[in-house]
Amino acid sequence: MVFVSTAIACAAAPIAESQAQSMQSPALSLCYTTAGSRRIDVNSGAQLAQALANAQPGDWIALAPGAYDGSFDLNASGQEGKPIVVSAAAGTATITGPFDVSGDFDVLANLSFTSAPVTLSGSRDRVTRSTFRGEGRYAIGVSGARYNRIDHNDVSVRGHGIQIRLSGKDPGLADTTGNRIDHNFIHDMTGNPENGNEGIQIGQSPNSANWQVRTLVDHNLLDRVEIDSEIISVKAGYNTIAYNTFLDSAAAVSNRQGSHNDYMFNYIEGVKKDMIVWGDDTRVFGNVFVRTNLDIMGGENVSENIGKGQFPLARRTMIAGNSFQDGKLNVGVLRPTRQWQGPQDTTLGDNRIDAQNVARLSGSGTTANAALKAPAGQAVKLSPADVGPGAKDADCP
Repeated sequence: MVFVSTAIACAAAPIAESQAQSMQSPALSLCYTTAGSRRIDVNSGAQLAQALANAQPGDWIALAPGAYDGSFDLNASGQEGKPIVVSAAAGTATITGPFDVSGDFDVLANLSFTSAPVTLSGSRDRVTRSTFRGEGRYAIGVSGARYNRIDHNDVSVRGHGIQIRLSGKDPGLADTTGNRIDHNFIHDMTGNPENGNEGIQIGQSPNSANWQVRTLVDHNLLDRVEIDSEIISVKAGYNTIAYNTFLDSAAAVSNRQGSHNDYMFNYIEGVKKDMIVWGDDTRVFGNVFVRTNLDIMGGENVSENIGKGQFPLARRTMIAGNSFQDGKLNVGVLRPTRQWQGPQDTTLGDNRIDAQNVARLSGSGTTANAALKAPAGQAVKLSPADVGPGAKDADCP
């Protein structure tokens, strides 16, 4: 293995500070405790619904082991330092119906959900250390919600795993923004492939391409997620995908559209449909590719002019500090069945890759720039012990 930029002429332009930043999304913690809370014990769906309707800041709604049938709504809001906490008191408390959280400073923790979604539409809420199984539209959906944390969950469903849905009148003022998805174990989503079953989806095509969503997706393990053609599908802008592990999936890590998305320090092994980049100003820094290719894509048109079902060609992609082990870097991948243009203005920094595994198939403006380097950081292969309900939370010791 050797470090190569490419054999083409090297541009000497300096790298701006903004191009070297490591994170552009907030790393929310939203730590909480039930110590000192008013404890409300429930042991049935009816009691749970009543407790939710009467909840006040600082309440701990403690569920006894058992099944809780019904549809549940938490409209009340906690306060900073006094969240409303809904969690199992001990053992396994299973929620069998949909659970909607529209209040702020609310926490769902240590619960089991079967065949019904959790939907967040409030702010500074948290879904943590819970298990999701079954079949439905999604396991956890975030819509019209800001600064929420979804962390340390175990998700294995048929449907979207975690979905960030966008709405609002102005793409620059998306009302779903600043959310964090971290330390989740998303796995064994297999079976007959169906569109709309990604492990993580951020935005929807084509209207969300220019939305500034600023989701932070970090330290998740996605293993055998292949019920859709995409393990993760990013379809909006200004998101950070960092320090995740993607393993052994017949699907793609896909930047489907959107601008200014960062993919940093991810470990990607055995992803059979490659990591694929469309859209503008994507930065691919410091990742490890094992038996996985990185494809910089062509498309029908530029991002601002794409229509439904079309693909925006990649523009101004920056690639540096990545390591390829039995993987290729393909700049200018086209689909023969479509009238695609090649990507534009791809910049290659120092990447650890054998020179014969760098292919420039088509496109314009591909340059090498030895000054383009990844910021400090290192990709680490995560294991199930590092994520999910049983893993430590370094942000909330």
